[in-house]
Amino acid sequence: MDSFTSEYFAFRQRFGKLNWKLVGSVDMDEIVERVNLGELQTLLDSLTFCQFNHGEIHNQSSDLVVKVCQLMQYIIEYLLHCQETQTQELQRSYSSNA
Repeated sequence: MDSFTSEYFAFRQRFGKLNWKLVGSVDMDEIVERVNLGELQTLLDSLTFCQFNHGEIHNQSSDLVVKVCQLMQYIIEYLLHCQETQTQELQRSYSSNA
């Protein structure tokens, strides 16, 4: 098995449309300056599990589409941080038990 695959993971089905109104109401400066993870958390399910397609993009302004991409970048960055933190904790735990 490839080291980047998992027998315990599967991608979930996508459903519904992205809540563009919610995305439009987000203050990006607030998220970045205050590291407002709660705001990202409120968007997580909608951004992750919506049926995002060409029709969705064509019906929105380019500024709003860019905002969606930026929000996804922030979410990915935070998840990478969480992954790194968990890996460090596992390594510390393993070292202290060895």
